Amino acid sequence: MFAKKVLTLVAVVLLTAVTFISLTYAAEEENQSQSRQPQRQARDDRGGRGRFDPEAMQKRMSEMMKERLEISDDEWKVVEPRLSKVMNLSRNARFGGMNMFARDGRFAGSRSQREQTAVEKAQQDLRELLDKDKVSPEMIKAGLTALREAREKAKQELITAQQELREVLTLKQEAQLVLMGTLE
Repeated sequence: MFAKKVLTLVAVVLLTAVTFISLTYAAEEENQSQSRQPQRQARDDRGGRGRFDPEAMQKRMSEMMKERLEISDDEWKVVEPRLSKVMNLSRNARFGGMNMFARDGRFAGSRSQREQTAVEKAQQDLRELLDKDKVSPEMIKAGLTALREAREKAKQELITAQQELREVLTLKQEAQLVLMGTLE
């Protein structure tokens, strides 16, 4: 009889322990699921898995820059177009406008939505030359010269745009943009 009571007590304790462990595990799973929900939402806001939304990224960058520069809405209306121009010209002067690459080095984004810049066109022309089987050194040299000239022109346009941007900034705002690499 004593053994029967002990066995019953052990069974109740084991059943209680298993139930407690199961409930704890289920609660932990629920918490992890809820903590992943904001991450999923943020990923969906960015365009979801594998979908890059350049407009959303541009908007986030713009908001971050406005906040960093501690600028009013009225001032931002003057600064933002000049800042965007500098950022676009900077990307073009440094990388030919390309910031995402496919496996073969070509732009992975959608080019059909906008016209190619002079630098991108010169890069594409040179790349096409190099893809051919028989190309003379003179043709390669001409392609390199065209690319270098396009990059130099883009750099000069960038210098002018940076100066136009500096004209509407406070010294503190200019310093912030220098630290961010937007201005020289």
